[in-house]
Amino acid sequence: DEQDDDDDERDDDDDDEQDDDETSSLVDMVELGLAKVVRAFGSAEEAKGALREVSFDKDDEDHLAFVTAAANLRGHVFAIPPVDSLRCKQIAGRVIPAVATTTSVVSALAFLEFLKLVDKPRGGAPRNSFVNLATPDRWTRAEPFPCDSWTLPDGRVVDPWTKIPPVDVEADLPLATFLRRILHAVDLPTKSWRVRTILRRGPNADLLYLDALHRDDLRPARDLLLLDEDDDDLRPPRKMEQRTTSRSGPNPDFIDVDVFIAEEDNDDDDDDEPIPLPPIRLKLLPPPALAA
Repeated sequence: DEQDDDDDERDDDDDDEQDDDETSSLVDMVELGLAKVVRAFGSAEEAKGALREVSFDKDDEDHLAFVTAAANLRGHVFAIPPVDSLRCKQIAGRVIPAVATTTSVVSALAFLEFLKLVDKPRGGAPRNSFVNLATPDRWTRAEPFPCDSWTLPDGRVVDPWTKIPPVDVEADLPLATFLRRILHAVDLPTKSWRVRTILRRGPNADLLYLDALHRDDLRPARDLLLLDEDDDDLRPPRKMEQRTTSRSGPNPDFIDVDVFIAEEDNDDDDDDEPIPLPPIRLKLLPPPALAA
């Protein structure tokens, strides 16, 4: 048993060292890419007010270094393994022209809006763009719509960008305690309000908790959030879990959810209009033995 424990500790140390090596190589790659950009195009102060068009050339060392660094930096956010410059060059050389055209237009329009934030005095007002390359005459721009907002029971006006403190979810956290933590995170009294529905944020909007089904469930909250694939109950797909984690592996470090609440003293769900809360992030904490 002691030998097995020692082996597990060595495996954990090796995993940590591998993660550190990947992070260090990514940082070095980004620093190299930015250094080559500065060398090729000048610093931000030197380039300010002198923007010029640059055509990407996969055979240009400076261009390739920047694209490789940017691609790996974005891939790291989604737990995608990094690639070297040679692999990046191979991928860039096989881009389908039709897709590249659409992507380049959308990327350019998004970057123009970014420049308005960087250089506010000359950038102008933000705009939404509507583009259809099949009908070039239907290229229109309009002022952005205001962000959707709504009022919570205590009178606070919130929107999808309202910041809510993350909710910690330990491995053995009771379901009732977990639901109270959600209400505490948004400063709502637990005696007056209850969590009615929890949906995983994403294209599928997977149902994780429903008051009518899980109110008397004795399983820990984590078991509802991460149901096994063999469970016949409602469960989120594995692919969604992997997209929401900052580390590779079958289990996520966090889950972003949409929560709906209802009045505690109203048992008639048909007449009880649920009230949405701002998006909430659930931090799935590892067991104490693994955390140590």
